[in-house]
Formats: sequence, structure tokens, C-alpha cells
Amino acid sequence: MGGPNDEAPNLGAVPLNTQRLQGIYVGSTQMLTDIMHAFDRNHRKPIIDRTFPFEEAKEALAYMGSGSHFGKIVVQVSSH
Repeated sequence: MGGPNDEAPNLGAVPLNTQRLQGIYVGSTQMLTDIMHAFDRNHRKPIIDRTFPFEEAKEALAYMGSGSHFGKIVVQVSSH
């Protein structure tokens, strides 16, 4: 999820049978920009289920894995 890159990732450093690599498609930067403009034009805000401080990122991931959320899960990087 780092943007376009002509180089194939080096998977030699990933130990076999201990890691799982799963690709996902999250859309382009332009698609994100378009949806954010649509939200703004229509006075909509994303639904935020729960916010975690950065120090609780592992708990946020576990909460997401539980599937009990409705909406977005936010990990707050700073209080600014």
C-alpha cells in the first residue's frame, strides 16, 4: 500500500510457513479524493465506531478482527 513501484517486492526475507501475505485492493488516490469531495459536498461524515490511542494499536487490530464493529476504527497517532 505504498503506491506505484516498478520493483517486485523481495519476499526472500519472509520465512516460509510463518507469515501470510494477502493482497487487497483499496482503490486509487483519485478514488479516495473523489469520495472525500462527495462526502464534503453532501455534508456527510464517515461513521466512526471506536477510536484507539496509538499505544493500543494491537487492541484496535484485535477489535477489527472480531468483526463486531460498525463503521471505521481509528488509531489516533497524535493528539494534535
